[in-house]
Amino acid sequence: MTASRRRISALSAAAIAATLLLAGCAGAAPAETQTSAPTATETLTAEPTPTPTATPASMQLPFDGDCNSVFTAEQLNELVGEAELDEPWGADLPPEETLGLLSCRWNGELSTLEAIVAPADSVVDFPLDRYVMSDCGSAGYYYCGAVGGDSETWILVATLISSDSAADLQRANTALGYVEAASHNYPQPVALKTEKDWWSLPSCDELDSRLDMAAILGRTASEPVYHSDNIPSGPTWDLLEGAGRTQWCPWTVSDGSPYDTESKVVEIEIWPGAADTDAMQKLIAIEGIEPIDVAGADSAYIGPGLAYSGTYTSLYVIDGPNVMQVYGLDGDSAGLSAVATAVLEQLQ
Repeated sequence: MTASRRRISALSAAAIAATLLLAGCAGAAPAETQTSAPTATETLTAEPTPTPTATPASMQLPFDGDCNSVFTAEQLNELVGEAELDEPWGADLPPEETLGLLSCRWNGELSTLEAIVAPADSVVDFPLDRYVMSDCGSAGYYYCGAVGGDSETWILVATLISSDSAADLQRANTALGYVEAASHNYPQPVALKTEKDWWSLPSCDELDSRLDMAAILGRTASEPVYHSDNIPSGPTWDLLEGAGRTQWCPWTVSDGSPYDTESKVVEIEIWPGAADTDAMQKLIAIEGIEPIDVAGADSAYIGPGLAYSGTYTSLYVIDGPNVMQVYGLDGDSAGLSAVATAVLEQLQ
């Protein structure tokens, strides 16, 4: 890879002692305007029929998308000491915006704290036992969390485990109470509704069965795996994956062994419905991002990228309302484009 593989929502065992890396409908018709009947002295004139304009589908981020509104400075100091919002990782990525999800993390003197807020009806098949337990750390995980909210809003707060699991759990529960109270001051979160032109997400095995990734990249062997623990994971990823808002698939290509020095990895992330999100527009406006032609795509951009498994040279491919991110191959634009075109044919 061309840049360091910093995980947004995955936890590296080597970093446990220092930091926790957790993982950032059609519009209503215009109201009718009532006008009074013309008087005898008024002249009736034909009003031009206004041209309907498209309105974005309704979506509402928790806390209006502002991580700085989740805790007060006093609350953060009480919970983890002097703390800073972890950026750019505190910023939402496009799939989070499609789900109406806000994920924020703070690095404090005493611990690391993360708060995740989402629409309650968007939480599907979430593995809660990985993050919330009565005896933090007893199950071999590194999270100490508390979950709450109400019928409309789902909230998870998690902190870094320490030698004092009772204090960790108290910190998580106290933080949860603060987030629940603050959330009542903002509109309930709402996810974008899935539209007919959104991509359906095939499994990685299904994609691999349709693609000859070795031939696409001019190598002799490929396998749909990445031999590393540096993969997308954590609560934010689990929420997005469970709701069908993202899919991550890797391939290792080589001329023999996937472990030889000449082997390369290519990874894709598929983001249905993310093209028009504010987060997507910010990604393609980053300095160094440039347009590039990719066969089969409506538009594409390449340059510094932010993915759920790290930061790389990324190729963003836009097809209607959908986005695919392709990265790896040491940033080789020709190879990334070839992979993007081949995968697009399977998604369209």
